[in-house]
Amino acid sequence: MIKIIDENDEFFWTYQDGTDTPPVFTLRRLSEKKRRELTREYTKKIYENGMLIEKIDEDGLHKALVEYIIKDWENICDKNGEPVKPTKETKWELPIVVMTQILLISQRPPVLDPADDKKKI
Repeated sequence: MIKIIDENDEFFWTYQDGTDTPPVFTLRRLSEKKRRELTREYTKKIYENGMLIEKIDEDGLHKALVEYIIKDWENICDKNGEPVKPTKETKWELPIVVMTQILLISQRPPVLDPADDKKKI
């Protein structure tokens, strides 16, 4: 059974990095409505070669998506091994492979076990 995406739904995702204390992220689900809203915020109409076109600030949109989706995290450290809080700046410093997985995972609908309607995956 698939559940419709609720923008207020948060879930945990563990990045399996092979350590004893892997990073754990608290994430929001990304609905199509929210994705379109953020895309509009980072789209400008400009004239190019005499034609009106829409130009998306892809870097700004990517950062806004990451900022929206990641609510919190545990076991993320700086280069000296010191814990780092999830701020706008530190979220943008995550490795691209981690950000890409987070963007993909946040768009997956939650799956419900029919035997337990409170179970979130």
